[in-house]
Amino acid sequence: MNSAIYLAMRRMRAPLLALLATYAISMIGMVLMPGVDDQGRPWHMSFFHAFYFLSYTATTIGFGETPYPFSDAQRLWAIVSIYLTVVSWLYAIGKILALIQDPAFRQVVRSARFAHSVRRLGEPFYLICGYGETGSLLVDSLDHIGCRSVVIDINPDRINELDLQDYQNYVPGLCADACPPEHLTDAGIKHPRCAGV
Repeated sequence: MNSAIYLAMRRMRAPLLALLATYAISMIGMVLMPGVDDQGRPWHMSFFHAFYFLSYTATTIGFGETPYPFSDAQRLWAIVSIYLTVVSWLYAIGKILALIQDPAFRQVVRSARFAHSVRRLGEPFYLICGYGETGSLLVDSLDHIGCRSVVIDINPDRINELDLQDYQNYVPGLCADACPPEHLTDAGIKHPRCAGV
């Protein structure tokens, strides 16, 4: 799962930095814009009040102008801040949606889930490399006698076919080449319960 987190953080770096920069610029602008308090004296918003105002404005809740009514300059800056934060949030949400749909990210998440499900196996299992005719017959036979199995195959259609089978025991399957050692390790070749390959 570390690969998935690393990939997500790498892809979300620019949107998060854009959000931070937008909030920082908007807060500094709100602090620097002079306002008038209820006594008619000039005042400047604190960083806390600026952050509070931007937090409820960016989430479109909009409680109003706090702690005093805004001056025209503050209202103008609030308008600019609203548009900046909305655009930044749209950019970040768009990047999140693109990340979720990214085939590389989905493969990393699938591989992490597969490795986790294999690590959790508590009974002996056989590692089947290839889910073609022979591999599927072997998995069927092993399942029929109550033995667990784990499948690794390079063909995504075969892994999808594996997911559709109605086996007594869950059979984890990974769409990957069985040659690299890291794929075999993820598939449980070093697992203490691996009974054979």
